[in-house]
Amino acid sequence: MRRCLLLADEPTGNLDRTTAARVGQLLLELQQQEQTMLIVVTHSPRLARMMGRQLELDDGALKGERKWSPSPSGRGLGEGRL
Repeated sequence: MRRCLLLADEPTGNLDRTTAARVGQLLLELQQQEQTMLIVVTHSPRLARMMGRQLELDDGALKGERKWSPSPSGRGLGEGRL
């Protein structure tokens, strides 16, 4: 059975920076390999920048959106503002 959606809730919350970057890269590789949608919930700006799109919630309301070219280093090139 092919999976359509991969959810990751705080996948790097208790990890050091190096391990967190590896986990983020692994999630992206899995998403690409499986051709599935990846949704990551995180408080980590570095992990968020590894993703191609970022939505920010503030008190349950959508505050803003940012899209960019994902970067394995977590230093995406921003287009738009939050």
